[in-house]
Amino acid sequence: MELDLQRIRYACDLTPWGSLTSALVVGMLLFGTSGTGSDAYRTFLFGGVELVAFLQILVSLVVGRYLSRRRRYKNVRLMRLVFVSLGLCLGVMWATMPLTLFPPAPPHQQVIVACTCAGLIATALAFVPIAGMAECLTIPLGTASAYTLLSLGGRDWFALFGCLVIYGLFIGSVTVQVRRLLDKITLYRLETQEQRSTLQLLSGRSDAGEIWSLWETDRNGVISFLSPDLAHIFDWKPSLEMPHNFLNTLKEKYINSTNDIRGPISKKIVDFTHMVNCLNESISFRDIVVPLKVNDTVSLWSFTGRPMFDDHQDYCGFRGLAYDVTDTFTERFEEAHQARNDAVTGIPNRHALNEALRNALSDLGRTGRTFAFYLVDLDEFKRVNDRLGHNAGDAVLRVAAARLARVGGDGAFVARFGGDEFALLLQDINPPEAIHAAQDIVDLFLEPVKLSDQDVVVHVSVGLALAPVSGDSIESILDAADLAMYNAKRAGKNTWSCFESSMSGQIEQRRVLLGQFREAVTNREIVLAYQPLIDARTLTLVGFEALARWPQPDGSFVPPDRFILLAEETGLICELGNYLLEQACRTAVSWPTDLTVAVNVSVGQLQAPDFLLTLRTILKKTGLPPARLELEVTESIFMDVNSTCAGVLHGLSDLGIKLALDDFGRGYSSLGFLKEFDFYKLKLDMGFIRDMNHDRRSAAIVRSVIELASELGVVVTAEGVETRSQLDALRRYGCTQVQGYLFSPAISGEETALIAEKSRFSPLHFFETGARSA
Repeated sequence: MELDLQRIRYACDLTPWGSLTSALVVGMLLFGTSGTGSDAYRTFLFGGVELVAFLQILVSLVVGRYLSRRRRYKNVRLMRLVFVSLGLCLGVMWATMPLTLFPPAPPHQQVIVACTCAGLIATALAFVPIAGMAECLTIPLGTASAYTLLSLGGRDWFALFGCLVIYGLFIGSVTVQVRRLLDKITLYRLETQEQRSTLQLLSGRSDAGEIWSLWETDRNGVISFLSPDLAHIFDWKPSLEMPHNFLNTLKEKYINSTNDIRGPISKKIVDFTHMVNCLNESISFRDIVVPLKVNDTVSLWSFTGRPMFDDHQDYCGFRGLAYDVTDTFTERFEEAHQARNDAVTGIPNRHALNEALRNALSDLGRTGRTFAFYLVDLDEFKRVNDRLGHNAGDAVLRVAAARLARVGGDGAFVARFGGDEFALLLQDINPPEAIHAAQDIVDLFLEPVKLSDQDVVVHVSVGLALAPVSGDSIESILDAADLAMYNAKRAGKNTWSCFESSMSGQIEQRRVLLGQFREAVTNREIVLAYQPLIDARTLTLVGFEALARWPQPDGSFVPPDRFILLAEETGLICELGNYLLEQACRTAVSWPTDLTVAVNVSVGQLQAPDFLLTLRTILKKTGLPPARLELEVTESIFMDVNSTCAGVLHGLSDLGIKLALDDFGRGYSSLGFLKEFDFYKLKLDMGFIRDMNHDRRSAAIVRSVIELASELGVVVTAEGVETRSQLDALRRYGCTQVQGYLFSPAISGEETALIAEKSRFSPLHFFETGARSA
């Protein structure tokens, strides 16, 4: 099939030239033999040849365009039949010419006819690719010419007949040989392509974009063959009298300095001596990547080769493959860089840090090489990020990374641990030096960070863990440094703390708690309690807030802020959050349709790629309308907010779900958040509510937030309302909703239905009952 297709492609390229020659020659012939033959025949010959020539050119163009645009071909035999048929028509047309014009023509016109016949027979070489096509022209024309010469008789005509036979046999044999030669070339190209595909498959290199090059040397290492790409790089030509030694030429082009190479440098690149040894010792090698200098640029080439031996098992040279892997290595470098480095600071991330710790622990076990590990937390970063924006926060992070890199010199390993935390690893260091370095870190951040328009002061809390005193595993080292860092924070920040053995009990307690928490999530031991949400003006029930509770065997509860952190650390936050969300929606369906349920969601849940899909599934499964669901997020989400989180928040609003900003005012509030995102509710932190009756600043903040919310058309919920005086003050300020022990503690899901039913008939009775129970 492929051979037939290639023959047709050749015919499409060559046939138009033969057809054009026939179209031009018939005009010249009739002009040179004017007066000979009838006018009807001359018109027939001219029109017929022109028509067939035109059809041949048209068919060649149409078929050639078809073959260039299609990958699957049908009716190959029909294409060949069309070409042969048109060739036969042309041959028959021309065969009538010597029979009709030669006998009656005067001698000088007979010369024109004879020359035309000879030239047309030679023109058949344009129809060589398709078997039979050239013969359809030469056999009819040659036969008619021979018959004409024999019919005239005479020695001169017989001699011309002999020349015609000899010439015709020559053209015929050349036609056959040329066709065979074209077929051989085509078969060779097809076999070469198949061999290259096979080699790529066997070598595991089947990428369509990789261009393979062949190379071969003789027993002395002299180049005997190179593909064009390699020949260009090596400045090699087959006609050179001076032999090119393959290994010496390779060494000349080899880039020994890895500083000039952009990309992940594997051992095979640096270990160029391995390939040299293989060539010298006649040993096969595979995928040795060599950096070569090509036109003042560096290209990476992968070489594979094996020695050749003759029938007597005597070494006779090397043969192999090579291909350019520069683009592949560049892509791998970009991927590896993104996977192992932080996008903001450009320094290694937590994944790379784990690998560095693993290597350090391995060196510690093998050679006793001690190291110090530091966790560094930026104390005021959240305030800076909130007040000046994320661009300024990113600038502070980059400055912090640069300052930490100055501690310990070139051997220091600095990584971004997450958020506003960094990690520093120093090897070959003794305890006094490690303690001195911890103080150096604190001192480095006494100097303000200079931004474009102002100076910013950012202090640090540093936790130090010394190996092997602090542990002999990555987890133990991280835990030790983490405990030391929080000890520094409890000491007032802007200081450092070193892990001590007395802290080991805290680590063990934490590990036990982690194990218990995993079991609690698996066994669905985390439950929900519901605290009523009250309209501050009418004292009617408007909904409930779902609060997670982890009950203990002794009847106590683990604080939510503690086990939510455990959920994030263990990666169980999505599983736990989705389960609690579904339970809250399922309980809310049993309430009156005007009541809402508020559920807290963490940053970890929002960052899950399938959160919106999961939420839609939960709403569909439980039957809760989106308008009855409130999702509460804390201001901490805006510390690490990215395009994904922002898109999820907007997606929640598009679904009709109400968004509430929890603990407003406690963290790092920014009015920009209220402008960027469509929040339905602000929840005032209970600390302000608790202090507002005896602290004028807290009271001023409460009034300001309520006034701001009123202007924005946003609901304000005051948390932690415990006294009647607090309620009265909030109602005077214009607060929208309240919740707290004044009305009711958090109750079970079964009790919510009863309270919801009572509140429908007597809101005041519900309030008074709640107050007494408080």
